Amino acid sequence: MSRITRSAEMRSCAVRLQGCQLKGTCLAHAPSVESGRGYKSPDWWAAYACAHCHDVLDGRKPSGMTREEKAEAWFSAVFETQFILHEEGYLKET
Repeated sequence: MSRITRSAEMRSCAVRLQGCQLKGTCLAHAPSVESGRGYKSPDWWAAYACAHCHDVLDGRKPSGMTREEKAEAWFSAVFETQFILHEEGYLKET
């Protein structure tokens, strides 16, 4: 488990959809072009997400949200997560 993945422990959910549990987050990786083949996107392309929000975004839980609404929530959460990771020194400018 990487340092970035472990950083999700004790964080608040950055997705915050209706029904969000806010706590108990994991690092939810973005879908990968290699999805289904044992590959994940890199840790810097992920968001802090509670189990509920992660399930909604991955389609395991129905939400009534459009694909575009999910994408908007996802990108906002990734941006928030990247900002935190940068502020705490996990991501560095090159």
